Amino acid sequence: MPLLRAVQTKEYWQAANVLTLEDLRLDMRPLIRFLDRKPNAPVFTDFQDALDGEVTEHNLFNYQVNDLDAYRKRVQQFLHAHRQHLAIHKLTHNIPITTGELAELERMLLEQSDLGSREDFEQVFGAQPLGALVRSLLGLDAEAARAVFTEFLATPGLNSTQIRFINLIVRSLTVNGLVDPAQLFAPPFTDLHAGGLTVFEDGLAGKVVDLLEGVRKNAGVA
Repeated sequence: MPLLRAVQTKEYWQAANVLTLEDLRLDMRPLIRFLDRKPNAPVFTDFQDALDGEVTEHNLFNYQVNDLDAYRKRVQQFLHAHRQHLAIHKLTHNIPITTGELAELERMLLEQSDLGSREDFEQVFGAQPLGALVRSLLGLDAEAARAVFTEFLATPGLNSTQIRFINLIVRSLTVNGLVDPAQLFAPPFTDLHAGGLTVFEDGLAGKVVDLLEGVRKNAGVA
C-alpha cells in the first residue's frame, strides 16, 4: 500500500530514475493479475490496399552490420540464448573466469556464429574487454550480486541510508554487470547521499571499493 500511494504523487515521478522504475516494475508485476478484466467487443476491418508502382519485397529480418543498434541486439540475443555456456554462466554469476575460457567464448562469438567479423564487432562495441561487454549486455545474476555484499551488510551499526546505498549498488550490478567506484559519486547514488560513497567512513568505503574491484576481476577485467 505505501508503494501504491507513492506512485499516485507527483513527487514520486519527479524523483524517479531508471533503477527506481525497475524496482517499481518488479514490485507491481505480481499485482497485475488482480486487475478487473473487462471484455472487449471484437472489431472487424475490411480494407483493400491501393498500391502505386511496382511491388518490391524486403526482408525485414535481414540485419545490416551498419545498423549498430540491430547488431547490438543480435549479440545480446545470442548471449541470452547461450546463457548456460560455461564462460557466460561464470560471467553472469560472478564466478572467477580464466583467460582460456574467455578466449573460447570469443571464438564462439566470432567464429561459430553469424555475428560477423572482429571488425564488425569492434565497430559496435569498441575494443573493450569481452568480460565487461558480456556483463554490460546481460547484467549480473541478482542472487550473485546480493552475495557480494552479504557479509558487508552484516556490519554492526549500519544505518538505513547506508543499507539503501548498498542495495542500490546491488541493483546497479544486476542491470549493468559492473559498477565503477567513480560512479558512486554521481547520480543515482548522490540522490541518496549528497557525498555519494562518503556515506561510509573511510574503512567501510574502502571495503565497498574492494568488493567492486573483486567483481570486476572475476569478469577478467584488469
